[in-house]
Amino acid sequence: MKKEIILIGLLVLLCLPGLFHYSLWDDEANTALTGKAILRSGTTSAQVDDRNFLLYRHGSELQKLINNYLPPLPAYVVAISFQCFGTSGWSARIPFLAFGLAGLVCLFLALGRAWPETSLVTIYIILMTGNVSLALFLANCRYYALAFGSTLGLVLIYILPFKPWAKVSLLSFCGTVLAGSNYLNYAALLAVLVVQQMLRNEPRLKLNKGQWATLLISQGFVLLFLGIYYNPLSRQVVIPEEGSRLTEKLILMWWNVRDFDSAQFGSLPILVSAGVWSYFCHQRQIRSFLRQGLFVMAIYIFGITILSPQPVSQTSFADIRYLVPLIPLALFVEALFLASLLIGKNKTLLVLAVLVSGTNLFQLQFFRTMEFRSFFLDRIGEIIRPPAEPYSETSSWISSHVAPGKSVWVVPDFMTYPLMFHAPQAVYAWQLRPEQKDEEQFKNLPDIHFQGLVPPDYIVAFGPSVVQIRQLVSQWSLQGMNYQEVTRLLIFWKDLYRPELFWRTFKPIENFDPNTEAIYIFKKQP
Repeated sequence: MKKEIILIGLLVLLCLPGLFHYSLWDDEANTALTGKAILRSGTTSAQVDDRNFLLYRHGSELQKLINNYLPPLPAYVVAISFQCFGTSGWSARIPFLAFGLAGLVCLFLALGRAWPETSLVTIYIILMTGNVSLALFLANCRYYALAFGSTLGLVLIYILPFKPWAKVSLLSFCGTVLAGSNYLNYAALLAVLVVQQMLRNEPRLKLNKGQWATLLISQGFVLLFLGIYYNPLSRQVVIPEEGSRLTEKLILMWWNVRDFDSAQFGSLPILVSAGVWSYFCHQRQIRSFLRQGLFVMAIYIFGITILSPQPVSQTSFADIRYLVPLIPLALFVEALFLASLLIGKNKTLLVLAVLVSGTNLFQLQFFRTMEFRSFFLDRIGEIIRPPAEPYSETSSWISSHVAPGKSVWVVPDFMTYPLMFHAPQAVYAWQLRPEQKDEEQFKNLPDIHFQGLVPPDYIVAFGPSVVQIRQLVSQWSLQGMNYQEVTRLLIFWKDLYRPELFWRTFKPIENFDPNTEAIYIFKKQP
């Protein structure tokens, strides 16, 4: 148990900068703002406080100013945390980290009992400790840790021996948490379990008719309730792709596999090698575990790919966040493969595990670029010297210089929400298009929320968007509406501290163009 305690301690250490140093980034801020709205009204309302409305994506997620597009559990978790600890960035994140770590504790307790092989457990702990992605995702104010922990719980309860009715109760609880956190993760895991049952692969869920009926009815009720009140199919938030649906899904499938590797969820070369090894290994149990683990990952990724609404024309990376629950399984397959391949060679095994865990030597990225990198050492350096990020300085400036009730227009629009959370005394303007004034749910909102109807008192432009703003300011000056740049915050504009490794920098960005890559604040002149 000492090894497990060390692992949890190291993961907490790796999570600490994410808890306390960084402002909430845009998706986190959306969850936290909805939590504030729940404290105010008891519902996932768009009205965050007396001044501001959360109108993300021009309000496309709303019906009657209620967000019933996303599963509600993460926002309610945040609301409870705010009620207990006050409204802050760390209090928004702490319950998710606690839930994710609780899932890991259960995993290691179960592994210690079910698999007494100490070398395997040691290698697994090394791989988990060095997995920076795991630490980053668990410390976010989003559904990631809830989906991760509840998936772990479901799998452990499914596999381990419990009394039948206790198993049904625990499965129902974890299934409710997972469904209330993210529909895609629920559907992907359900696909895996259904395939397991249909193919009669071990382990299987062995219940009598009454127990099956209780489990299915409880989950059906949960899904019916969520489907009625929080239905993502009730509106079109993500614009569907034009062209071949099959081609789009094939591209997305490749991206999921490629970015699974590049985000350090698991090493694709080692996982492929494990699949090959499963045909040559002499130990029947290990062959079975390797094949089952790889099969489960394939079904899960396939399910996510088919159901994901992500359009491939608007980005070049997969929404890898949906695959976070696979990290423990991928690392277990790696640990099992290495431990079975190097039986009796403990020193070599330990060195190899450290290299797999702490470096990119066994990732596709290294073979493509031949550039060595250690995300683990990068993360340690970030803990020692956390880089500046754009929202802290900007929200601090707004808090100090913008009077309560004055309006601020933020460009790009998705960067509005961290400022709305951290500097709530301003009114955040122009989130809706002018024609939306005629929509029933928006018609009573103040004009400041509609683009072009009322000029904002301030404009905050992040990075290259300032080029557009300067052009607008020049045009407006000809119409007698004058804005002046009153300050420039010399911090790199982009929020490069998201949990995806391919979107994250661990070091300060210092060499940037102060004319187009900083943060620019304009004020309307009398």
